[in-house]
Amino acid sequence: MQSSIYRGVEEAGKKSPLELPAKLGPKEILLKITHASLCGTDVHFLASGMALGYEGVGVIEKIGSRVTQFIVGEEIVLVQLHQKWEDVYCYERSAYGEKDHNTGTFSDYCGLISTAVLDIGLKTYLHKVPDNLPSELAAPLQCAGATTYSAIVQSVKPGDRVGILGIGGLGHLAIQFSAKLGHETIVFSSSVDKKAEAKSFGASEFYLLSEPEKIRKPIDVLIVAGSKYPEWSK
Repeated sequence: MQSSIYRGVEEAGKKSPLELPAKLGPKEILLKITHASLCGTDVHFLASGMALGYEGVGVIEKIGSRVTQFIVGEEIVLVQLHQKWEDVYCYERSAYGEKDHNTGTFSDYCGLISTAVLDIGLKTYLHKVPDNLPSELAAPLQCAGATTYSAIVQSVKPGDRVGILGIGGLGHLAIQFSAKLGHETIVFSSSVDKKAEAKSFGASEFYLLSEPEKIRKPIDVLIVAGSKYPEWSK
């Protein structure tokens, strides 16, 4: 079965053909990708020639004989991991340089191993999309969403004032999680144009990065979701 995928080529993306396996393994799933979001990690993939796409949503087209928790036709949100399941992040340090990986969400079909299908052994990385959640909004939640949510629930105590630095892919989710969890949420941005957006996400207070001296009360936990910082000495 023929498919296509985008790879990093000379700091840009290039579409290339991809032959899908004729038969799935017993614990594998074949996904038809419907939505993909752009992640900062993709920048690291460009120079390596790896398959692009780190976050996305897909519909199950085929399942292996031992797959029981998912069915054909079900919509799945996933985070893409370019590794071989021997924990290459910890031992080989080569996850960002393996050109033979064919599993990115910037493709027709996708999974989490080099055969462009999904091994369901790592349950943490894929979930059913709730019926009331639009696919395009679900796409970034397994990476950007999980990153910010886990930082908040593991670090913030009841009554803490939470600072969110930046309102990009991570920051806009962090603001919503913090506010929905009942925390005072103080947002910092380099642009005053982001104030209305931050407030709509649930920000209690908004400050420009250039004016940290205007902060009303101390912040207990700061979630850094941007590349610019205030001049704290003010």
